[in-house]
Amino acid sequence: MSREAHVRIWERVGVRFPCATRHIITDTNGLLVGAQVHGADIQDGDGAVGVLASIRYLFPWLRHVFADR
Repeated sequence: MSREAHVRIWERVGVRFPCATRHIITDTNGLLVGAQVHGADIQDGDGAVGVLASIRYLFPWLRHVFADR
């Protein structure tokens, strides 16, 4: 199947980023703290560094982070 066909399928089901990875940080209640969208070629570990750096100064009291793949 061609890339154009994949994009049409993703658009039909309402997904806006057919070739993207989303890295998000939530608090213990599930509320969004930070998020970044990268291309699909970015690995989870590499994307986590960027999203953690983006919230560093917003939440300076944050001391522990738990990660899940």
